[in-house]
Amino acid sequence: MSTTTTVRTGTFPKVNLLPPEIEEHRRFRQVQVGLAVAVVAALAAAGGLTLAAQHQVSSAKDDLASAQAQSQVLQAKEAQYANVPKVNAQVDAAKAQLNLAMGKEIRWSYLLNDLSLTIPNHVWLTKVVVAENLDPSTTTTPDATSYLQPHLGSINFEGFAVTHEDLAAWLSAIAKQDGYTQNYLTESKTTLESEDSTAGGGTGVQHKVVSWKSQVAVNDKALSKRYTEKAGS
Repeated sequence: MSTTTTVRTGTFPKVNLLPPEIEEHRRFRQVQVGLAVAVVAALAAAGGLTLAAQHQVSSAKDDLASAQAQSQVLQAKEAQYANVPKVNAQVDAAKAQLNLAMGKEIRWSYLLNDLSLTIPNHVWLTKVVVAENLDPSTTTTPDATSYLQPHLGSINFEGFAVTHEDLAAWLSAIAKQDGYTQNYLTESKTTLESEDSTAGGGTGVQHKVVSWKSQVAVNDKALSKRYTEKAGS
């Protein structure tokens, strides 16, 4: 026969034998340590921010120095080119004066050269009188008998033609010429002329020919436009 013995152990109460002043002092020390750690962390953060600010200030000073140096270079260049606007203004004024003086230029040599290439066969010119009109409000013509309206100038022609058909060919050729307008026949009559007066021969044989006079006005298409400003320039 066996016997089982059960022993019950009770929980003993904890007894704090330290005085309360020591416990408060310990807690105060923990708070001091925590505050010290917080202060150190704050100082470290402040130091980092200070270093970053100093770096930014140094960088800003470098940028300022670079900008000041560049500004001095630009000021020197500005002084170097200070006369450019004045020179440009003088050039523009000169161009305006040239345009005013030469804007109505007619290159008569070109005009008459083109005319020489359009003279029909059996037509001869004996006289060409050119007049340029500097005041378009009035008509300038070398002949008092004129049918022309005011234009830049005029040309009076005199010559011979073998027949009136040849004379008509002359008037048609002049009408197609650029720079001419108001093509008028002012005189036409049949006359006897020696051969050397027209063809340049020396036989002295006389032929019936048509003696004629005509005139044209010169319009804006005859202008050289060498000294006028081009559009968009």
